[in-house]
Amino acid sequence: MKLGIFGGTFDPPHIGHRKALENFISYPVLDKCVVTVTGTPPHKSFLRVVSDEDRLEMARCAFGDLAQISDLEIRRKGKSYTIDTLESFIKKCDELYLYMGSDMILNVEKVWYRFEDILKMCTVVVLSRTGDDFGCLTEHSHYLEARYGAKILLYKSEPFVVSSTQIRQMIKADEPYEQFLPDAVADYIKKKGLYK
Repeated sequence: MKLGIFGGTFDPPHIGHRKALENFISYPVLDKCVVTVTGTPPHKSFLRVVSDEDRLEMARCAFGDLAQISDLEIRRKGKSYTIDTLESFIKKCDELYLYMGSDMILNVEKVWYRFEDILKMCTVVVLSRTGDDFGCLTEHSHYLEARYGAKILLYKSEPFVVSSTQIRQMIKADEPYEQFLPDAVADYIKKKGLYK
């Protein structure tokens, strides 16, 4: 079985995340995909604005029809390291695939704990987020493959130029934001009064 792992803080999950997940599932033609909602990410400051339960529920709203939603990283105490998550799933499949954002693959040596083990354990799938970084990503992927024996699949995707941070700011400023979110996520945010 070809199993994919698609992780993130999803605070909130937006249409760009959903498009990336759809591409991640279809490009390597995965048999199954698990969305892992990050507990405490080690590589960036994470100010908890909403509860882990709310982020988990929003992930279910955004991705539940596409993938299994896992609370593994939220249940695990301490910082969420990708290597620990991969080790939890490696025995359940024949091939393991990890989605990685273009910004993350460019910094994998600097910020990812046990990155060499990650690169040996799975095939990394990278989507170009802006379209104009494809050349840089190709060059860096070749470098990682040559130096560490990494297996990297690099794809172009339609750019989606909004971030969860920007959406939170829009909600707080009482600006229109719904078009950037799956309908069920926008409805959940309104119902719970999140990010105000």
